[in-house]
Amino acid sequence: MNAQPPQNELEDYTSKITKPQYETDIKNPATEYERFWNYAREMCRTNLWLLNKCVLITPKRDRTYRKLHKELCDWAQQYINKNKLILMPRKHFKSTLFTVARAIQYLLIDQNCSIMIGNKVHGIAMKFLDEIKQHLESNKILRGLFPDIIPENPMRDSRKWTQEEIYVLTTQVQRNPSVITYGLDSGKTGMAFENAILDDMIDEETMRSKPLLEKTREFLAMMRYLMNPGNVIDFIGTRYGFNDIYAQMKTAVKEGNMDLVIHERRVLEGPQVERCIEELEGKEKTSEDGEEFDALDMTEEIFKGEPIFPENDKGDVEFSKDVLKRDYLGIGGTTKETEVYFWNQMMNFPVEPKTQTFKRAHTKFWNGTGLNDPVFCYIFCDPSLGEGDPCVIMRIYASHDYKLRIAPDIFRETVPPDEIEDKLVEFAIAKQPPSVIVKGVGIEDEAFQRTLQTGLVKKLKEIKCNVPVHGVPTNKRNKSHRILQLQPKHKRGEILYPDCEKMLEILEDEVYRWRIDNKNQLDDCLDCLSQTRYIPQMGGYPPRPEEMKKWRQAWYERRKREKINDMPELNSVEEMMRL
Repeated sequence: MNAQPPQNELEDYTSKITKPQYETDIKNPATEYERFWNYAREMCRTNLWLLNKCVLITPKRDRTYRKLHKELCDWAQQYINKNKLILMPRKHFKSTLFTVARAIQYLLIDQNCSIMIGNKVHGIAMKFLDEIKQHLESNKILRGLFPDIIPENPMRDSRKWTQEEIYVLTTQVQRNPSVITYGLDSGKTGMAFENAILDDMIDEETMRSKPLLEKTREFLAMMRYLMNPGNVIDFIGTRYGFNDIYAQMKTAVKEGNMDLVIHERRVLEGPQVERCIEELEGKEKTSEDGEEFDALDMTEEIFKGEPIFPENDKGDVEFSKDVLKRDYLGIGGTTKETEVYFWNQMMNFPVEPKTQTFKRAHTKFWNGTGLNDPVFCYIFCDPSLGEGDPCVIMRIYASHDYKLRIAPDIFRETVPPDEIEDKLVEFAIAKQPPSVIVKGVGIEDEAFQRTLQTGLVKKLKEIKCNVPVHGVPTNKRNKSHRILQLQPKHKRGEILYPDCEKMLEILEDEVYRWRIDNKNQLDDCLDCLSQTRYIPQMGGYPPRPEEMKKWRQAWYERRKREKINDMPELNSVEEMMRL
């Protein structure tokens, strides 16, 4: 045996072998050392906490807090063969103790396995691999315990030892690297892996960009094809929003659609904090008196809890209440992070910024009712003009109280220009309730849209449909300012959204994420909805029911007074409004 004995104490684990075995093996040091060596190897494979504290020794690992971090390592070891989701606050060493150490442990358990380390940014994934390489190259304890796995001279003896992938010593022919890095921009998807560690696959930029979010979701959905059957995916991260991938995972687990164990911690915990979280999760979006309900109002309340990482085992302060208030909330000191960052990144409970344009708390839904009174129906279209740009068609019901109800049959797909006319015709001739009067189709009055208007008018005449087509003037302001005009109506609850899956997706992808200063965002549905500003020119809003009653009474009195027998009966709202 060429390996040197590790020059490091193994905490209380060494006592398990030294006390009983020293008495019997004191006269045979070789046997004693071999027992110790084999035991240390086994502990590295089966005890993530020992591997971190006694073998992978770094300054950051010396700052750990046993009560918090040993619990994480023991939990991860308990569910080593299950898919895991770890949600912990920022700067709480989850990547150090899990991402790096777990990848090394996987290699120690099975040197023939292949591991993917993923991150939203490929460069960060390569930094994780760089730390792993440093341990494999220069950690004397690790190299002494596993000479059969770690090459003596990695640059010379390994098949490949680069910034993106490495090979350790294997006992069989292996096509895939032992460890390979992946970023959403790297595009390495042609390999199969035994294990994947996906650390921070989303960030704030991802949540603001629908294409990036979709790319992340597509990659995670494709992971099932990249993984060998029965192998493990570990997700590590923090929250960034209501509809991030971690929220979807938690929902899938609750519904029984995903096999995943979850380890979730908040920077402050305790009975008071849990009561606050339960109240936030169960409370309505607005209070009974109509005031906006804001989770940020409970920031002070949660500080009745206790920090999970107040100090490290050396007694140095880490995340005490004073540090959290001073450095993360700016209470009594310089503001470094906002309350929103604190709730999302430190409490793992997503909230929305106070500066958000279209707030979730103001959103009002309708379930298809409210069409008994006379309503006017308008159809608006935002055609697709470029590759990947979706065409949006919305049916809007305008009522006498100036509320706009969006019909659930929203069309949002990428289609060729010649098919847009056919889709608009379908919307125009669709059967509506008796109280609904179709007043027209609105299309922006610009170059391509004018051609679309002409073609649509021709098709409607061919099928003898009298629905008028209107050109919606585009004002001199840019698109952002047109959309911004919707905010007051959204806040007053005058825009009623259908409670359907497609609309909920649009709310998450466009409405809640929209920012006036973001030029690279998805806003096609909002732009289409902004055309409702032209409703007064297209036909306006229907009269109130009491006015309709007066009109009908006046109509029959005139008919009786003038004895006009051929005056038509008002059998429908449409006849009445036309006359």
